Amino acid sequence: MSEAHSFRPGATQNHARQPADACGSPAGNVTVQPSARERHEVSFAITEVAQRVRTWRHQGLTVALCHGCFDPLHIGHVDHFREAASYADRLVVTVTADRFVAKGEGRPVFDQNARARMVDAIRFVDAVAINDWANAIATLECVRPNIFVKGIDYAGPNSSAAFAAEREAALRLGIEVCFTRSAKESATALLHRLAVISRSTPPSEEGTDRCGIPHLSSRLGAG
Repeated sequence: MSEAHSFRPGATQNHARQPADACGSPAGNVTVQPSARERHEVSFAITEVAQRVRTWRHQGLTVALCHGCFDPLHIGHVDHFREAASYADRLVVTVTADRFVAKGEGRPVFDQNARARMVDAIRFVDAVAINDWANAIATLECVRPNIFVKGIDYAGPNSSAAFAAEREAALRLGIEVCFTRSAKESATALLHRLAVISRSTPPSEEGTDRCGIPHLSSRLGAG
């Protein structure tokens, strides 16, 4: 049975990297092969992602999985994904469906498809799926990654009951549980900072700021 760890040393990556010049462009006469994203239309169906994971594992590759709302996506999430990607050969991210985002009034800020598309645009994320369950238990059973990765705030004894159940399921399935060490960023705190900025801009008659964006204060129920 696998054990949970507070962090995990980086695994050797099998991702092919192309030589680049100082500007990050492919160097010399290197032939750049089209990526999977360029060859195939991206699907956020969890069954299709699970099939890709089975293929990768059959090829001897290790797979890490991150799971969460990621609303709104911010630098803390990016750092979390970057570190998680170093733990395995492939990184899968599952995004919580809108109907299970219990973050309060006005959430999610971005719908599930927008959140999945933003996560999918991050270069070290290999596959994204929308998770249409209330937690990650069925996700782990369906996808069967080698490693289940959560943020450092889940590592303590006072983590949520939902995560405790997910962790138990992971260990039952032989999935290693790891925690990234990147500093925690709060999406809620970020939204309230943005709401303060939004309130400082006089709204139009339509309730939007000068850029035509609805005031965050009204989305969040702030005064």
